Amino acid sequence: MIAEQFRPGSGGNAGDQPARVRRIGIFEHCSNAPEPVSELRRAMRDVGVTFDEGDGILPMRPGEDFGVFGRYAPSAMLFLGAGETYAGLHNPDYDFPDELIPVGSKIFVQTVRNILG
Repeated sequence: MIAEQFRPGSGGNAGDQPARVRRIGIFEHCSNAPEPVSELRRAMRDVGVTFDEGDGILPMRPGEDFGVFGRYAPSAMLFLGAGETYAGLHNPDYDFPDELIPVGSKIFVQTVRNILG
């Protein structure tokens, strides 16, 4: 085990000194709660936005400051896809497609309407 390798006296690290770990840029993980996911799916159906149910898609490991919200209330992270041929989010060539703004707005407004009645 890695933890055993770095325990003092195990001989797993140089000079048998206690290992020190420094964390930099820590983000909370994002974990979607079932109820908010259901509300987002309902809103997307209501406004006619097609979406992937997630069948067969491998989990992502997003780490965002958004992850902190889940500590205080059930939450869900929604990704608006720009398309498979579009530059990736953190790619220097990425340019947010403004045409997604009305789509995202419709989804969130409908979610609020559905929840508040």
